[in-house]
Amino acid sequence: MDRIRQLYQVFSKTEVRYLKQYLDAFHAKGANKSLELIEILDKNPEITNKEMAERLYGNPKSKAFSMLKSRLYERMLETLTLSVNFQNNPALKEDSTAYESVSLSKMNTYGIMLNKRGLKNQSREMFEKIIKDADQTVLPEFNLSALISLRNLSNSFEEVEKNINPKIALAFEQYKIDAMGVGMMRTFILHRGETNHPVSESLARLKKDIKILEDSLAKTYSPRADYYRLQLYYSFYAFSKDMPSVRSVLQEIIELVERYPKLSTNNRKGILLMRLSNIALNQGNYEEAIEASQKSMRMLYPKSPNYFSATILSIMAYTVTGRLSKVEELFPKIEWFIKFPQSPQQTGQFHFFKASKAYLEKDLKGAQRYLQHTNDLLKDKEGWNLAVRVMEMMILIDLGEDDLLYNRLESFRKHMSKYNIPPRIQTTYRLLLSISRNALNFKVVWEECEEVVDEMRQTHPWSIHTYEFLPFDIWLESKAKNMPFYPTLLQMVSASKTE
Repeated sequence: MDRIRQLYQVFSKTEVRYLKQYLDAFHAKGANKSLELIEILDKNPEITNKEMAERLYGNPKSKAFSMLKSRLYERMLETLTLSVNFQNNPALKEDSTAYESVSLSKMNTYGIMLNKRGLKNQSREMFEKIIKDADQTVLPEFNLSALISLRNLSNSFEEVEKNINPKIALAFEQYKIDAMGVGMMRTFILHRGETNHPVSESLARLKKDIKILEDSLAKTYSPRADYYRLQLYYSFYAFSKDMPSVRSVLQEIIELVERYPKLSTNNRKGILLMRLSNIALNQGNYEEAIEASQKSMRMLYPKSPNYFSATILSIMAYTVTGRLSKVEELFPKIEWFIKFPQSPQQTGQFHFFKASKAYLEKDLKGAQRYLQHTNDLLKDKEGWNLAVRVMEMMILIDLGEDDLLYNRLESFRKHMSKYNIPPRIQTTYRLLLSISRNALNFKVVWEECEEVVDEMRQTHPWSIHTYEFLPFDIWLESKAKNMPFYPTLLQMVSASKTE
């Protein structure tokens, strides 16, 4: 029942209408149990499996209900593949590669069916159209499949030997290298997002993968694989904090997309704008970051991971420019990911930035509650883990929780002994330790540590991308001088933009 419920929740109103028409068209006689199930689900979305079986068959363990669910699930999937549905689906319309993949898959099915009905000429025409479209859309896997089908239909040795086989060999090599590039990108994302590997290990792995991909591209060129090569370089430079190289590789991506227009999907344009927003944010160009991230959001599918990332960039930029009302408007746009997270970190990041907003609004208990939902971020031992720890201790200090602060500092000390912690965070730990030892007397701490803070600002200045979203040094100074933290932060940001 859960599979049907989850699938039904992503149906648009138009798709629901076509589904009901489809179920009615396939019904022969008697009660239309499939349609009845959908109508019950409309009225009671949270109904349980047993309750539904009882409603439809009077028996919570009905075998007929299990069969019904299987048939209905299949009909629902068939409905989504109707041309009238997938051609109007916003996720596919914004990602032309996915759209073309669905279209070519349907055409491939048509070609097979025509062949098996004895209409070999029509079948051949269909496969030739697939080859033409696959070449234009830079999708060699469909080119390969259609060429193999054409070879099976051919009665000419010369056509197969001189024309089809060489094309199959080329398409196969392009498909292999495409799969390699996509796989490397996905592996890197998982390596960084779901494991405890140090950044240095991820970068070493990434550098090795890029070399392998470049060697393969030197033998057989594929535009799509080249696109992923550049994306891998972007990730390498971004995690290495090499912003000039990041800008350079983004320009290369733009030039590649211009050479191969079919690579220029709304999704990829949105990703490029998101990357530019990220750079602008890192360099303190917050208005530029907001503009690029907002444009990116308009191009990306609202239920895609990239849309989530683009929204987070807007949230960060709006926060450090004093527009918390704008931040509040953005959270509902990504609440869907809390119900259906596409990576473990999404739930954690959502609540982390909720906690940040609550903290800046002096809702300390609210900030604490949100931080309780950031456990997935703790797995990123040298990144988000640090951000959560520091914010949690800032809240404990504001609440006067000396004993809990001591426990958290001891845990932090053990953590730092195991992992490669950035120097700025190491200094932050020393300052937190001083606060604890001086019984939260900030004036005394400031007198003892002002030079330490000045050195930290000189050698390791705050950046919004250092997993220290709210700058600890500004927080400490505002406490010591009895100034409100958020206005002081905004003043610092404004001053840095005029320098």
